[in-house]
Amino acid sequence: MTKVILEKMKQYDKDEKRFMNRLLDDGIYEPLLLFADKKQVLLLEKHPAVLWKLQNQRQYLRLDENQFGNMKPTQTSNRQDE
Repeated sequence: MTKVILEKMKQYDKDEKRFMNRLLDDGIYEPLLLFADKKQVLLLEKHPAVLWKLQNQRQYLRLDENQFGNMKPTQTSNRQDE
């Protein structure tokens, strides 16, 4: 039973995959891929844990922080339900 539940949890939809790929491969945070509520997105963009993860991931990828300006996450979206 647990294995079935865990297998389902590992299956991401198109937007979730794009979100994870952009964050982990490119160091870009696109919360609008996951959240439609713009107020929630604005709060998440300033959350210390999100900022830390971005900084940490960009350092891991050896990306130049200057190319990201003030580390403000990208606010683009390709959500199909908007």
